[in-house]
Amino acid sequence: MILFLFYVIIFFLGACCASFLAVTAQDFPNVSLTRRSSCSNCNKTLSILDLIPVFSYLFLLGKCSNSKVRIPYNTIIGEIFSGVFLFIIFYKHMDTLMYIPILLTLILLSYSDFFYKHIYTIYYLGFIPALFSNNHKYMLDCILVYIFLLLFSIISNGLGLGDVELCAILALFFGYRICLFILLISCGLCILHFLTNKKRSFGFIPYITLASGIILIIFI
Repeated sequence: MILFLFYVIIFFLGACCASFLAVTAQDFPNVSLTRRSSCSNCNKTLSILDLIPVFSYLFLLGKCSNSKVRIPYNTIIGEIFSGVFLFIIFYKHMDTLMYIPILLTLILLSYSDFFYKHIYTIYYLGFIPALFSNNHKYMLDCILVYIFLLLFSIISNGLGLGDVELCAILALFFGYRICLFILLISCGLCILHFLTNKKRSFGFIPYITLASGIILIIFI
């Protein structure tokens, strides 16, 4: 029972982290720790009951309690994703907690790419804690992936520089083979989303984040 409660708390902490990172990505570089959260449609200040990760979205049926406008689905997806994968990290990888800063940084980059199709270089600092637990045996993989994807991006105009940099960083931690799997799954998720949504352009980093989580479960 105690172990179950521990993992429930871990899931909730992960969801809270995603909620905080979403606000950070929306407000950056004018982040204020004292700003009260409000509805982006009606500007109503949200109560505590409106701010409980995952549960508030379900309780409110995905709509603002005041204006009844639908809350973007990415909110609950990010919270569930973060909660589930933080749980998996603690369940499977207690000896390799370097995945936690990697996960949280990926989520921050995903929100920034989703909201603005732009990421700030300073966000990459979130990967630094993971470097201390990595033996850098994949440094060559990182360089090769960066060069290959950069050339691919120039030739095809299919990837942004931020996507290339992120894939190279992931290759530094996991090697080029795992990075290739992540890239293939990301492309598959993006194509599936396009077939169901028909948008002309997508921020690619959210798909890289989802793919990294899938790889974390299956292979690592």
